Amino acid sequence: MNENGVTHVIEFTIALTVFVLLVQAFTSSMNYRIGIDSDNNNERVVMAREVLSELTGSEGKVGNSTNWEDFEFGVGTTQLKDGTTVGLLNVNGELDKDKCDALKKFPYTQLRKELEVTQNLRIEVQTLVPDETVCLWGGDSSNSTISVKSEKYMLYNDGTTILPAILTVTIFEGGSPSSKIYMTEIMYNPTNNGDQYEWIEVYNPNPFAIYITSWTIGDLGDSDLIVSGDDKILTIPGNKAGILTTSPTVFTETYVNYAYVDCLIILKYLACLLIESMNLKKQDLE
Repeated sequence: MNENGVTHVIEFTIALTVFVLLVQAFTSSMNYRIGIDSDNNNERVVMAREVLSELTGSEGKVGNSTNWEDFEFGVGTTQLKDGTTVGLLNVNGELDKDKCDALKKFPYTQLRKELEVTQNLRIEVQTLVPDETVCLWGGDSSNSTISVKSEKYMLYNDGTTILPAILTVTIFEGGSPSSKIYMTEIMYNPTNNGDQYEWIEVYNPNPFAIYITSWTIGDLGDSDLIVSGDDKILTIPGNKAGILTTSPTVFTETYVNYAYVDCLIILKYLACLLIESMNLKKQDLE
């Protein structure tokens, strides 16, 4: 073998060694990355199963009451934010419509904390016949890079009919959903004199409550916090409309009597949020 041949063998050996080392490094890196993803995915599986278990394990409870759906988030002496077992069952072990609807009283972060979920969460109940989504709370997982679902077939009671349904809990990676609301109507120049007759209607298009503690409202002159005081909480449930006004009494006597009033003091020309009892669709307000 001549000198050139020996040189080529050495060069080939070095190149092959470098190639093998690179492959090994890449493989180790991939295995490490896959291991991390696998661990995270296992965590998602566990979270999804635990949430499904809590939702279908009981009627739920807040304080000493199993009728937790009758309470509001941050309103009254017993509050949903103070700790709730979020069970969705009625006394017969069926998914209960009122309890499913009550999920929309929870803001996105707060219900995830109640259910001990550290990633994004989506809860959905879909009837099989007819094929209809009758309950939806949480983020949009359709564009998520990674998601895990836990499902359970159950009976859904809408108050008059019992239907076969599937409850799906999805834990997924992705950005948190936006918390936008729409200002849908303003009474700025009422027939009656006095700012107590003025009001603003706002609509929450999200499938979860909006938490408005630090929001402001203003005009070209100045602006004020909607809620004053660190201990004040103002929420609009998902897919609901509400009224901001200085006087809930004047509003209900002059315009319409709302089912319930959540009254919170604010700094200047707004004092209370009256949350409408009926569900409103966005297209009905435009």
